[in-house]
Amino acid sequence: MKTPWIEQIPSEPWTPAGSSQADSCQALFAGQVDVLPYNNWSDLKWGFNGSALMDEALDRQKLFIESQHNFDLAKQVEPSANRSLSLRLICLPEQGLQVGLLGRVCGATPQQAEKDALIYWRELSSVVPYDYRLTPASNRADFRRLAGCDLLEGYCGEPALAEIKRAEAFLPTSRGFQILPGFWQSGAHANEQVWRALAAMPNICLLDIIIQPALLYENEQQILWEIKHEITNGGKDKIIFPPLAAYGSWGEACINRRLAPWKKYFYMQVQLVMAGGYDESLLRSIATAITRESADIPQPGYQVLRPASTDEALTWCQQLTRLQFRQPQKRIELLADLEETWAVFRLPHQVPPVGLPGVNFISHIEEQN
Repeated sequence: MKTPWIEQIPSEPWTPAGSSQADSCQALFAGQVDVLPYNNWSDLKWGFNGSALMDEALDRQKLFIESQHNFDLAKQVEPSANRSLSLRLICLPEQGLQVGLLGRVCGATPQQAEKDALIYWRELSSVVPYDYRLTPASNRADFRRLAGCDLLEGYCGEPALAEIKRAEAFLPTSRGFQILPGFWQSGAHANEQVWRALAAMPNICLLDIIIQPALLYENEQQILWEIKHEITNGGKDKIIFPPLAAYGSWGEACINRRLAPWKKYFYMQVQLVMAGGYDESLLRSIATAITRESADIPQPGYQVLRPASTDEALTWCQQLTRLQFRQPQKRIELLADLEETWAVFRLPHQVPPVGLPGVNFISHIEEQN
């Protein structure tokens, strides 16, 4: 098995889980994901038709994400932020869409961080869905290409950066309005719009989706219980305008989902870097595909956050280079359950019979001996 190039970097000042001071060293690695041609991919199906092939492939991706949740839910103790995983899609005009998986681990020493990074790579390469080929970046040039370092480090005011977030809903209670974020939602084919929109860009652009195992803390559960109590009981003492009452029903359903026993959570952040300035159509195409409504759970939509200054934009680029989360105002802004994470963190696939229209997936070029 080929081993990846390990990029050593200092520990970041902040992570959602609150990293241990003992884990002061970080190691990064990258692998290129080859999206198989449809004819090759269709040979992998267990069922009898293309629909079965899609269902099987999506289930393998869900299991892959679920296997990244690496601690005991029953103990309700979140460990230090010792590893995270990034799906990085980069549009290279005239070449195609490059798909990469980047990993980050922490360790007490550079040697321990490198050892843990190689263990993590072995795990990923062995359990990544077999609908794809995962090839390690075996040298620093390959690592930088998959990470998009030239775009991120070359920031000088031209590239536009944005974070796509779930819109927040304002729920009426007897004490005023409470705020809850909506859910990430897509569908079996919705993400095809994401990949097609990226591939059509005339300039280089980078979409990064980063995840890390997480827990919903007891104090956060308590806050949600209190909001639910306000929604369900507050209206008895105060007349609420009927249209507003519907928002309360939506909020109660959302909280019930959040508080379901043994639910797996991830921190997840979605960021976009566009060379040549902001492209609102690209932002809209991606955001609407991953915050879709459903018959059961309507959604408040999405919102876009942008750097407030050049200095803040430079910080965003540095954090993307280091696979770091940007610090939110509230930790719950990053929390996504397994179903939400699966809806967004999705490896591209081909479409019968000729592939995904308008998208040329870049394949790994084997090194010449």
